[in-house]
Amino acid sequence: MPARNTYIIIRDDLLIDPVTIITEGLLIGRLRDSEVLLNHPSVSRAQAGIKQIESDYYLFALRPEKLWMSRSMIRGWISNTDYRTHHDPARWPVPAGEPARPKGG
Repeated sequence: MPARNTYIIIRDDLLIDPVTIITEGLLIGRLRDSEVLLNHPSVSRAQAGIKQIESDYYLFALRPEKLWMSRSMIRGWISNTDYRTHHDPARWPVPAGEPARPKGG
């Protein structure tokens, strides 16, 4: 039987209690069955997954053409090149004064 791991989902943007999920891995995407639901038009139905292998956790893209988005999830920021390639700046503008990446990143 595959190993089942415990994941705790904490939402800082909502006043809700943390959710504990015990599963083999997490599916991230727009599918209603996703453990981490990202309801945004730039996210595919099955965007990425998180899986623990031994003592390490891995975040991986489920669709190669969405690798740029997995990189941005790992880094916590998106490069200007990926932003301009994959987003319409008129539709999803970066607010003036926002840093391109976090301090120290």
